[in-house]
Amino acid sequence: MISTDRYSAALLRFRWPVVVLAVLVLLIMASGARVLTVSNDYRILFSEGNPQLLAGRRTAQAGGARIASFPSARAMAANSSRCG
Repeated sequence: MISTDRYSAALLRFRWPVVVLAVLVLLIMASGARVLTVSNDYRILFSEGNPQLLAGRRTAQAGGARIASFPSARAMAANSSRCG
């Protein structure tokens, strides 16, 4: 294992090649960022024959497109006042 003193001495001795190498690695990694995309479509996570995806499609076609809906604070407050 390399000691900290030897490592820091090597970094100081070869600081410009290390800086150039770090910038090159950064540029190479950043060049791939232009092809990244973000999608909010959950269907890209499933294969076409996935049973959960097919069941979700059937539910949406039947009119239940709001599969995961959470009650609002107002609805929860109204429900709690009715309970007592």
